Amino acid sequence: MARVVETNLDKISAQKGARAAAPAVAANPEVLALQGLLRLEGEAREIKDLAQFAYFMANETRRIVSARQIYVFRQDGARNLDLAAISSVTSPDRDAPLVRAMVLAARHGVTLVGSGRSCAFAFPDVKAAAADVVAAYPFAHLLFAPFADRAGQKQGVMLLAREQPWELEEALIVERLAGCYGHAWGALRARPARMGSGWRQRRGALAGLALVLLVIAGAWPVHMSALAPAEIVTAHPSFITSPLNGVIRTLDVTPGQVVKQGTRLLHFDDTEIRNQLDVAARDVAVAEAKIDQYSQAAFASDQAGEQVAVAKADYAVKLAQQRYNADELRKTIVLAPRAGVALFDDPRNWKGRPVKIGERIMEIADPARIETRIELDVADSFALKDGAPIRLFLDSDPLHPLQGTVQRFSPEAHVIPGPELTYRLYARLNLHGAPLPQLGLRGTAEIYAAKAPLAYYLLRRPLTFLRQHFGL
Repeated sequence: MARVVETNLDKISAQKGARAAAPAVAANPEVLALQGLLRLEGEAREIKDLAQFAYFMANETRRIVSARQIYVFRQDGARNLDLAAISSVTSPDRDAPLVRAMVLAARHGVTLVGSGRSCAFAFPDVKAAAADVVAAYPFAHLLFAPFADRAGQKQGVMLLAREQPWELEEALIVERLAGCYGHAWGALRARPARMGSGWRQRRGALAGLALVLLVIAGAWPVHMSALAPAEIVTAHPSFITSPLNGVIRTLDVTPGQVVKQGTRLLHFDDTEIRNQLDVAARDVAVAEAKIDQYSQAAFASDQAGEQVAVAKADYAVKLAQQRYNADELRKTIVLAPRAGVALFDDPRNWKGRPVKIGERIMEIADPARIETRIELDVADSFALKDGAPIRLFLDSDPLHPLQGTVQRFSPEAHVIPGPELTYRLYARLNLHGAPLPQLGLRGTAEIYAAKAPLAYYLLRRPLTFLRQHFGL
């Protein structure tokens, strides 16, 4: 059964008077206990945080009270207790069976003591729901000590456990400490509330202001823009394609070489064509001889006269074949159609390589007529517009962008290595007297489109992703 320990200030005063009559001894246990109590109360006033204070209560109280384990609970309501700290445990588990049993014990103490007094009881008095834990717990004697603030509002509960029953003097010391702890706990708990009320008002105003600014910023019009890889190319190149089916024997120019109109670029192997031309020439000579033969015989025979027309037709066929072979022989030498720079890849890849009619071999570019070729991803098709301004950041000089304007673009997308599906745009650069960039330079082009709200500009890709994957 529980025995309620009533606070009796008269008894405490009488005991202190009797002790004062005794000779003062430096090693008097009671004097040392009083000093420890005063020192503990002083340290409690220095703590600035509730969590730290709960840990202090659970651990430092054992300096003047012989408790084996101390549990500190914060109280909200009559029986709503929440574990705050356990002595010698930095991170207590609130769902542990022992902790739940101690919560039941603390509620049992609240039931026994309605006011701010302390009481001692045995652990087995707790409900049978925690019987297994009670049987295994070695500290069977509990001291229940509630603490409240200056206004009498309950702040929490201390539960002290050990093997021996609790004495009256020990209960009085714990009750004195509980009063000090309650005063400090109430002050620490009220401080954030007083500071928080004004902060909550300011926070609400700041949140409203932030929302207004966010709406204004989201509606602010900005230029839509897209980034795409770009390359400097010639504006109107002359493509050199294969004029016949054959094998390239020699390349007479090097990549990047400046050529004039009529410069020999390459030479096809002409062995077979020369042989065909020789055969065709002999066939023409034979056809001429037949015409002479049938013409002379026509004076003596009507049948020979009929063969003259056939021989002339055969001669015409042989002559046409000869002319065709001669034309094919002329095609084996490819000349530059205009002045410019010869652009093609490694010559070793072309020598001895068979090509077909129309296969592109090289191009003749005018370095003074350049433009920018841009590969725009299909996801950024909003930037497809003639006359759209661009900025070109060359990889060789990214700090000095070049301005330009889109001139044309391909109406259909095509696949580039990657593979990626892109639209091809061509833009003219506005150099304003700046030196021409070299052909083949690469970089990144930023293409500007019409204005749109900033919110749409930032959320366009996430919205596209949601629409493609979730159908929103």
